[in-house]
Amino acid sequence: MVLLVPSLANGETQLHLVVYEDNLQARQFYAHEGWHTVAREIDDLPSGGTAAVLKLVKTLQAPQSDA
Repeated sequence: MVLLVPSLANGETQLHLVVYEDNLQARQFYAHEGWHTVAREIDDLPSGGTAAVLKLVKTLQAPQSDA
């Protein structure tokens, strides 16, 4: 799941997503694309049990104005 958070004062937008900690391939992909881990949590799985998840964030710069 990816959430857009366009509320930064300087016009930047933050993207937030959650990835399973044991999904190394996804974590490497997101790290390569500039995402950063901001939190680690243990979530309950719908099928029972738990899994560690990482919350990642990426900041997008606001477009520059030509004015």
